[in-house]
Amino acid sequence: MNQEHPLVTAVAVAPALFLPLIVWLANPPDQTQPPLHPQTPSAALSHQLNVELLGLSVRAYERLIAQVLRAAGYENVRILRDHRLPRRSHKGRNTHGGVDLTALIRTEFNAQQVLVQVKQYQRPISRRFVDELRGALLRTQARQGLLITTSTFAPIARRAAGEDHIGPIHLIDGAGLHDLLVRYGLGVRQNKKGRLFVARRFFHRLEKTGAQGQQEKAVSKEAM
Repeated sequence: MNQEHPLVTAVAVAPALFLPLIVWLANPPDQTQPPLHPQTPSAALSHQLNVELLGLSVRAYERLIAQVLRAAGYENVRILRDHRLPRRSHKGRNTHGGVDLTALIRTEFNAQQVLVQVKQYQRPISRRFVDELRGALLRTQARQGLLITTSTFAPIARRAAGEDHIGPIHLIDGAGLHDLLVRYGLGVRQNKKGRLFVARRFFHRLEKTGAQGQQEKAVSKEAM
């Protein structure tokens, strides 16, 4: 029996129309990097992961979520940029109208665009962010949304996500995100005794990658 995929357990209830999509999510394609043995993160590991996640810069956090999406089988994952208004954290509305990343998800029948909003919060996520993402679905005619946070969702936000007026909005809270990091070995390693631990160098590299990218852009601008 296939083990249930963490993205499925974290989603709001979707209508029968999207059943093929849910089935596909439960059986994602093979990944180039084999995942760790499925384990539920301990309370101590979850705490350490959350410390690392909350300590990331906004761009490093986006890069991490992009890696999670690719590992889960999403394609053409793209981080939206706005150089006019640099963001220091994922708090409040962004300049893309509630969307931080876009991606494609393929089924046997078609490919659907997915809009992704990410939050680095410690307090519960309110309904307004669900409404923002649903508005973005309406404007772009995308078929589904993902709202990913380091915290939790207020009950009213979960109910709003289940109101499928346009397309399903899947909710992934901090615990669900930790499960995904463990499953795909992102920022988590396993010692010889099978015990999981946080790979802090992984999170440092996320920051370093962004710094190198900024330096390269600065050099290219000077050369123009």
